Amino acid sequence: MSKIDRKKWFRLHGDVVAVRGTQTSALYDFHRGRLSIISHRFHDIIEWLHRLPASQTLPPCPAPTDKVLECQAHLVAAGYGHLTGFPERFQPIPFTWHAVDEIQYAVIDYSTGRAGYSLTNVLGELDTIGCKHLELRLPEDWKTSGILQQLQKYLAESEYSSLHLVLRYREETETSSLFSTIPHLARITFRAAPVEGKSNKGRRKVRYQTGPMDPIISAPQMPIIVSRRFFSEALNYNPYYNRRIAIDRLGNIKNDLGLEQSFGNCRDQQISEVYALDAFRQLWEVNADRILQLKDDPRRYAISTMVALEPTEDHHYYKISASMSDYDFY
Repeated sequence: MSKIDRKKWFRLHGDVVAVRGTQTSALYDFHRGRLSIISHRFHDIIEWLHRLPASQTLPPCPAPTDKVLECQAHLVAAGYGHLTGFPERFQPIPFTWHAVDEIQYAVIDYSTGRAGYSLTNVLGELDTIGCKHLELRLPEDWKTSGILQQLQKYLAESEYSSLHLVLRYREETETSSLFSTIPHLARITFRAAPVEGKSNKGRRKVRYQTGPMDPIISAPQMPIIVSRRFFSEALNYNPYYNRRIAIDRLGNIKNDLGLEQSFGNCRDQQISEVYALDAFRQLWEVNADRILQLKDDPRRYAISTMVALEPTEDHHYYKISASMSDYDFY
């Protein structure tokens, strides 16, 4: 019978982690951005191998030696791990999420003549309180009204890390001038375009989508995102809702545009006051472990919950709402 080599010990690569679910387990490979479903026994073998040789009181081997060696050989061949004579040099990398208080992502849906609030005042306050990424949805008449021209200099001097403009498609729109005028403009999405399409120029992206501008509707989504940053945040927070804020066309301040609940209005309240409310921040900490449909899924720390969440009676667990007036179209 084959034996485990006591001079070579198995270790997962630093960008690979195993997660257990109820029915199955999963391997997250952050370096390659992929996720693989594995059996519980496979998961338990990995955990057992990682306790060698440091642990003096090993639990029983979860499988026959031949199966353990087969699993180990597969992990090495597939690029998930390696053998080493110095296992103490390969300690797990901690998944630490350094929470900060500034707004990570803001979405503004603005309409001339209907909103009743000052767009420049809102943009200025978001910039002042440290908003990192801004998505700005301008009205259908953005070209004839000249609103974008009025905002260009203002946006160019702001401190946002990135800006995403959502506009109704108009022929002969010169996107290159917008990118050159607004240095941190990273993406432009044109709605109601004649055909679907995209154009990438380095980090600057242009998307053409045939869907209507008003309202922007699509089915709620839960995309898979396999990255160390997303995983680290998802262990304790909801990466989609965490430090996210949205302001609709009437000035209502929400967790997301597609949700009905409003926590205030920017016409008569400071955004920073609403952002600091405990009620506004509740969804931030509703990670996948607290969502009934996801808590047993081994992929839960890679799922972005771009859906409405409703609390259960105990207000600890939440459930995914069956319907949502969803504005997101990524």
